[in-house]
Amino acid sequence: TTVWAGWEETSVPSMLNGDDHYAYIQGYSDGTVRPNANITRAQVATIFFRLLDEDVRDDNLTTYNTFPDVDQDYWANTAISTMARLGVINGRNSGLFDPDANITRAEFAAICARFDDSGVDGITTFTDTVGHWAQSYITYVANLGIIDGRGDGSFGPNDDVTGSEAAKMILTALGYL
Repeated sequence: TTVWAGWEETSVPSMLNGDDHYAYIQGYSDGTVRPNANITRAQVATIFFRLLDEDVRDDNLTTYNTFPDVDQDYWANTAISTMARLGVINGRNSGLFDPDANITRAEFAAICARFDDSGVDGITTFTDTVGHWAQSYITYVANLGIIDGRGDGSFGPNDDVTGSEAAKMILTALGYL
């Protein structure tokens, strides 16, 4: 029997490695992954740092950042500092990064939008994003199909993201879903 497989090239954002993906999502020291647990801002920065194209990562690698709550010895300092240098992640209004806080759907949408360079246009009409600081980012990634709204027409911009939601959005951004 001869089996033929076909593939279709997908559009992976230029800063991300679309070819080989080693363990960019790693479990906890107790061997669990915790897909239903919320994911932190530091964890998301680290995941996207691991997904960077090697040249992009090497050209922008730094341990310097302006966040007073991310010290040089913080476990995710290099990831946070590099992603901030690239302009992909930002601090919160307080000027802090708040690395151990859960990431919100709006923050995650903004990160995904900052990576994409496809120029997709469109309009979404989520009932709860009008006037939100991330409205344009949310609209952008929703039109890319990276992130969905809730079944009731809302988006939930201030809701926390779970590990499984983050994995689905990342896989979609990379063209796997």
